[in-house]
Amino acid sequence: MKINHQYQAYLDASQHLNAKVSSKQANKPSKDSSVQIEISEASRKLLAANSGSTDVQSAKVLAIKNAIKNGTYQVSPERIADSMIAQMNQEKE
Repeated sequence: MKINHQYQAYLDASQHLNAKVSSKQANKPSKDSSVQIEISEASRKLLAANSGSTDVQSAKVLAIKNAIKNGTYQVSPERIADSMIAQMNQEKE
C-alpha cells in the first residue's frame, strides 16, 4: 500500500465543512431556557369541571372494590345483556 499526501484535499474539505457548521451554530440566537405557557379560559373551565368528577369516580371505584372484597357485589346478567344489545343497535344506526 502506497501512502501519499492525496488525503490532504479531503482533510481540508472536511475542516472547511466543520468550520461552516460551527459558524452557523455560533450565529444562531441562543434559546431561552425558560418557557412560558398560558392556559385558555376554556381549558381552565374544563379542568375545573373534570377535577370534581374524579372524586366521584374514585368513590364509586372504592365502593365497588369493597363490595367485591366483601362478596356483596352483584352482577345483573339481564342488565349487561340489555346494554350490549342497545350498544349493538346503536352501532348499526
